[in-house]
Amino acid sequence: MKEWLEKQKQQMQNMLDALSIQAKQIADDLVPQVCLCALENEMAANFLIWVYFVFNDDKTAIWSEGAVDFPPEQSVSQMFDWTYRLEEG
Repeated sequence: MKEWLEKQKQQMQNMLDALSIQAKQIADDLVPQVCLCALENEMAANFLIWVYFVFNDDKTAIWSEGAVDFPPEQSVSQMFDWTYRLEEG
């Protein structure tokens, strides 16, 4: 378990970079719909982003999904995945 946690620490910046790219992709897709939603909802709107992580012994995958309630619209980001190993020393 300690070894697995160490692998995750090594990949933290990769995860943050992937999440940043995915959030921008989803926002780019959904902001026009957010504006339409605001017109229908007293000039207020929001959208949700779900982030999915899949961890394996030597691989991590991350993808995101976003949605606006009304008028309904959904966006899914590209998936990022990478493999890694601990340096032996």
